[in-house]
Amino acid sequence: MERADVINKDPAMKRQEKIARYKREKETKAKLEKLQQLLSSIENDNDKEDIDRNCVLTCIDLFIQKSIEQLSSINQEMDLLNNMRKSEDHIKQSGVNEKEIVPSTNTLKDGNGPLLSSEGRPLRPFIITSKREEIRQQVFRPGWRLPTMTIDEYLQQEKERGNIISGGGQMPEKKEINDNDEEAIDAETYRLRELDEFKDVNPRGWENEGYQPIYTSNTSPIEIEDDEDIENDNVSVALLSKPEIPKDKYKFVYLIFFVQGLAQLLGWNVFITASVFFKSRFRGSSYEDSFENYFSFIFMSSNLIFLIHALYTQKSANLSHRITFSLLVSMITFLLVAISTKYENFFTPSGYFYFITLMVFVSGIVSAYMQNGTFGIVSRFPPTHVQAVMSGQGAATSISQIFISLASADDLAHGAFIYFISAFIVIILAFILHFGLIRLPLYLHYIPIEKTIVENPPNLTNLNNRLILDTFAKIRIMAFAVAFVFVVTLGIFPSITALIKSVTDDENKNKFQMDYLFIPLHFLIYNLGDWFGRSLPTFESYVITDPKKLASMSISRIIFIPLFLLCNVDVGVTGKRILPLLINNDLLYLFILSLFATSNGYLTSLLMMAAPQLENVEKDLAGTIMTFFLVFGLSIGSIISFPLRYLSCGGECV
Repeated sequence: MERADVINKDPAMKRQEKIARYKREKETKAKLEKLQQLLSSIENDNDKEDIDRNCVLTCIDLFIQKSIEQLSSINQEMDLLNNMRKSEDHIKQSGVNEKEIVPSTNTLKDGNGPLLSSEGRPLRPFIITSKREEIRQQVFRPGWRLPTMTIDEYLQQEKERGNIISGGGQMPEKKEINDNDEEAIDAETYRLRELDEFKDVNPRGWENEGYQPIYTSNTSPIEIEDDEDIENDNVSVALLSKPEIPKDKYKFVYLIFFVQGLAQLLGWNVFITASVFFKSRFRGSSYEDSFENYFSFIFMSSNLIFLIHALYTQKSANLSHRITFSLLVSMITFLLVAISTKYENFFTPSGYFYFITLMVFVSGIVSAYMQNGTFGIVSRFPPTHVQAVMSGQGAATSISQIFISLASADDLAHGAFIYFISAFIVIILAFILHFGLIRLPLYLHYIPIEKTIVENPPNLTNLNNRLILDTFAKIRIMAFAVAFVFVVTLGIFPSITALIKSVTDDENKNKFQMDYLFIPLHFLIYNLGDWFGRSLPTFESYVITDPKKLASMSISRIIFIPLFLLCNVDVGVTGKRILPLLINNDLLYLFILSLFATSNGYLTSLLMMAAPQLENVEKDLAGTIMTFFLVFGLSIGSIISFPLRYLSCGGECV
């Protein structure tokens, strides 16, 4: 019955039905692809079963449509075969002799008579195959196909591929992703990073220079095939290049990055938070009152110089090996410093200052490669993991500071020993967890083992320079903003804040207002406030991504410089105050300190999270550039701390 209906239908009607079947098949393919993508991003088993069932039903529907199309094609072939058979039967029944059809040319006078008689019989031989073949070759050339869609449908398909530029009018609004949907954010991050990686290793114009495309483990030739070729294949082929993102069970990867953030800044914080101990060991030397400035300058200078080297060699380096080596050197450094606290008479005050300065210098170098490796890796992950590193940095000394705060004035050496040993233990923990991290499925998903096929590789130095400049141009506002945050922070903390004492008289002071606890208490409050600020971006309502707003907030922190100079800064015996003592309340001073610390951590986290997520930037390089400017701000701040200290005591205390 169906074949009879096909025969009787009007050709225009059959064409419309064929177009309708094509549209339906295309819609079914698109629906199936969306279901498969949704299936890979859902964690709830109940929802997963429903979507899996819909996916199977859609596949069955697609195969039914293809079967109907193939059956229609078979029916058309059957019609052709039946017509051929009827034509042969008609010739046999008419009794026409094929030999009589073509008469001899001798029956014609000059061979120029009519081709057919009045009865329709040929009167002379003629050939139509050569002309027919010539015309057919001009129309149906090899590879040509008959139209299966309207012109409007073809233009719409070309527009979706990006081959048609449509100008004028407002751009369509980009579909926003819910900030609470971590799976959708991870999927979008993976898609953008995949595109960035291919563009990074295949700059525009390479094919004109004779280079072959480079495919990394995240980008394969199937991803850059023509869309039509992929669409005509099995619909699941397009999903082969986007494997399902592994789940971070129990937030283990987040915890590891948090511990790595702890380990990153221990090389800096362990030296500045033990200022009471170092002040007692440097007593009698010329560095007794200014060692914090020297520590800041030496650490930040070495950190900045070697971070430049780490930045320019990042593309050819193994970031995981950099982290491992940095942690090993940090363990040795902290162990040596911890042992030195037990041998007070082994060094003179000046000699001990030089020894600690050497350890600070080594820690600055180690921290540069540690930060380069960590941020180069974590920038490829979703922003929540960047926030984990920033939170770990904020909590770097808060945990260890508890040990120093509990130490008595008569037991500074033992308290310092506990502090450095605790830092040593944290480094060991970070070292062990890092080896666990590089074996986790989520890590291997975002940081796969690179397998590149390179023919005629380009000049990597020129490529690195171009990538660095292009990436910096896109994140320059955020880079300068994060640098200015730390210019203000290091200009005041700890060179000025460590000299601020309680305004209470000695006879009325409680235990925590004594110098040996008040200064460690101020470090503890700063570290807690900094950690709290770094943790605020975990809440969606506190996330700010506008570069100009972040830059304005960064510049506004300059108000803290005069505020701290108005506090009870110790100007020494010969010094004098330039600004009057207006903040003469300990609680008010500690409140200002907490705001100072919270704003530092909050802005740092926002800037470090937002920069790698900008469109069309290489995420690991953006993270490293932001780290470089962070350290650059620390270095400038450590230099500015000298003139600020000079101003705090009228130029007679430095």
